[in-house]
Amino acid sequence: MYSAQLHNALSSVAQFTQLSCTIHSAQLHSVLSSVAQCTQLSCTVYSAQLHSVLSSVAQCTQLSCTVHSAQLHNALSSVAQCTQLSCTVHSAQLHSALSSVAQCTQLSCTVYSAQLHNALSSVAQCTQLSCTVHSAQLHSVLSSVAQCTQLSCTVHSAQLHSALSSVAQCTQLSCTVYSAQLHSVLSSVSQCTQLSCTMHSVQLHSVLSSVAQCTQLSFTGHSAQ
Repeated sequence: MYSAQLHNALSSVAQFTQLSCTIHSAQLHSVLSSVAQCTQLSCTVYSAQLHSVLSSVAQCTQLSCTVHSAQLHNALSSVAQCTQLSCTVHSAQLHSALSSVAQCTQLSCTVYSAQLHNALSSVAQCTQLSCTVHSAQLHSVLSSVAQCTQLSCTVHSAQLHSALSSVAQCTQLSCTVYSAQLHSVLSSVSQCTQLSCTMHSVQLHSVLSSVAQCTQLSFTGHSAQ
């Protein structure tokens, strides 16, 4: 049973020998007085509510807490009751936060290309490591991403020919093509999981036969052209 139904449903469950209830942080204060019949009570708390709700969770048999990097230092002192602690850290906080995550049962880290070289030496504790690389860094950083469980790459049309040979490790490959390059590059985009095409009205007649592969198609200019 989920938190939205707790008040209405708990009066109908007298015959249940086992009653599993799931509560999300927004409902914690209002519903915890209604859960005496729950044999299992799973509670989920997000970082913004950690300080205010952790005093209300004594009845929770399972307490899942999610903390984002901005709250890591303040919140980790409040999570002794959490049976599962999911932490999310972004690259800017990696160096300062990774010393605070010993209690995290799951640690999701997000690293952007500018920080890849510096940060990848700090991510041994990350259970999930999402890396985002932009085309300018593709050649230099792809040798550093072996630890990335998810690797999102973004390539712009100017780099398409040179970069597409380097993206075998990319789990997601977003390509952006502008109208001037459409004819020459569309034969090179079979690896792109997302292909955004932008064209100017002057090229509309000549390029519309080439855009079948575009997952997003944007037009600019005046329709009169």
